[in-house]
Amino acid sequence: MNPDFDIEMVEHDHTLILKVRGEVDLSTAPLLDEQLRLADASDVTMVLVDLDQVGFMDSTGLQVLLARVVLNQNGTRYSVTRGSPPVRRLFEIAGVIDRLPFASD
Repeated sequence: MNPDFDIEMVEHDHTLILKVRGEVDLSTAPLLDEQLRLADASDVTMVLVDLDQVGFMDSTGLQVLLARVVLNQNGTRYSVTRGSPPVRRLFEIAGVIDRLPFASD
């Protein structure tokens, strides 16, 4: 596991917050996917993926995020933060800004 990567799960008012820190890439994207699967299985009404402390995300991380958050296979309601500047730039380059359910600022 990458020592610079971490996901903290915090439940608050029926919302599960996944605070992602570090780099989301080929080696850590499966860990993000695992945590999102756990969130799907929980009984919360909303899941917020906080990307504000992600310094780098590659296409593998984006693919995991889109598969869970946008495709929403299990009916879980998701929202994401706009993320750090590198993450926002990836969203822009990939053309997914309009497809992501951003949390209110």
